[in-house]
Amino acid sequence: MKKDWIRFTQEIVQIPSFTGDEKAFADYLLDKLKTIGIEESFIDGAGNVVAVIRGTGKGPDIMLNGHLDVVPAGDESNWNPFKPFSGEIDENRNIVGRGVCDLKAGLAAQFFALKVFKEAVDEGLKLPGDLIFTAVVHEEAAEMLGMEYFFEKPWLSMILTAILFFFVNRQVMILQ
Repeated sequence: MKKDWIRFTQEIVQIPSFTGDEKAFADYLLDKLKTIGIEESFIDGAGNVVAVIRGTGKGPDIMLNGHLDVVPAGDESNWNPFKPFSGEIDENRNIVGRGVCDLKAGLAAQFFALKVFKEAVDEGLKLPGDLIFTAVVHEEAAEMLGMEYFFEKPWLSMILTAILFFFVNRQVMILQ
């Protein structure tokens, strides 16, 4: 699974997704969610990607949340010898590219966590609450339009915990 996660992260780094221009990444992610069998997955009216694995309704819902957009790469000469959207692996085995740490590697980790839970549910695991994956638009510009859109929805008020994955110094940082 590690190689799949690395390859997936490289692929999504190669999709530029600047604030306001996240559609190609959202479409790619939705296709991958459908491919792993998450039938309740869609792009909402704001452009956010949403996927839900339904639980029994007897426990709290949990959201895995991240954002689709990245900031501009700036002067590309500062990226030498790499390109900002190459997703290449450097001599220290780091994936290089705009948005790797904020937040594409985190979204990849969440995607694979969702995949593992989906496989477990398919094998009989009963989740007490829903597991909700969200990848929102317009975060980097501090507009938070994607999250605002979510919190206008009544069903979202039932979520007990939201989990965000960041990667810092090759360590997973989980924020709740």
